[in-house]
Amino acid sequence: MSRMNAPDLTTRLEIAEGILRASSDQQVIEIIDNSDSLAAARKGLWRAGYSDVQALNILDMPLRHRTAEGRQELEKQAAELRQSLETGG
Repeated sequence: MSRMNAPDLTTRLEIAEGILRASSDQQVIEIIDNSDSLAAARKGLWRAGYSDVQALNILDMPLRHRTAEGRQELEKQAAELRQSLETGG
């Protein structure tokens, strides 16, 4: 992983953790399916406890992340980001 500053790593980790959580959260699919617009879906995701940056990335999330393999990739990415943060980038 290339050298990044802590705020960038923190944001990437926040996104990865949100997508990982959303990849196995059936409520996310229901929120999106039942929303009339992207804005409504985003608000629904906020109410479900996702941050703004997570909600935006969830709405752009490829469905492959819902597979077991996709979740494993996300878990690996999140672990690498956590390690980078712990070791100072």
